[in-house]
Amino acid sequence: MIPVFMAAPETGVGSGLHLHLHLSLWSEHDEPGFVHHCGEDLPPLMDHAVVGLLSALPHMAPLYAPTPNSYKLFQPHSFAPTRFNWGYDHRGCAVRVTGHGTGAHLEVRLSGASLALAACVAAMAHGIEDRLKGRSACDGDAYQEQGPVPLFADLAEALTYFEHSTIAQRVLGVEVVRH
Repeated sequence: MIPVFMAAPETGVGSGLHLHLHLSLWSEHDEPGFVHHCGEDLPPLMDHAVVGLLSALPHMAPLYAPTPNSYKLFQPHSFAPTRFNWGYDHRGCAVRVTGHGTGAHLEVRLSGASLALAACVAAMAHGIEDRLKGRSACDGDAYQEQGPVPLFADLAEALTYFEHSTIAQRVLGVEVVRH
């Protein structure tokens, strides 16, 4: 036997190599920026970050899903998302709001690569700087939700979108996208 460090080495629900990024922000005064309590609306900074992720991450798919096998993970009811949506403690969504109080944070449930963190931080900055407003959290079957943009079917589709994305060019730089 040899280890395989790739996303979805076999089909179905399994344990291929993937990253779930847990993200939080802190102020310059060392205070948490994502303080959230169950039943309350997201605080503005956290809301902007979530909307930034959902708005910009479709433009940067090759950074967090860089191989053809990456796209085999995105199957309904596999604990991997199939749409760019968000929810509270919802493992079928692309962005999961989890934790509570000062421990609240965002979990990005897309498969990862070495540039995935750069894509997520740039996407959150996009939402915060542009003060983007979002839609309601997903509280049903995330795989059947019709509003959010679906994830790409394969690397070729993701690369085409990435190469022409004005968001990716703005937050990452034209040279990074071209490279």
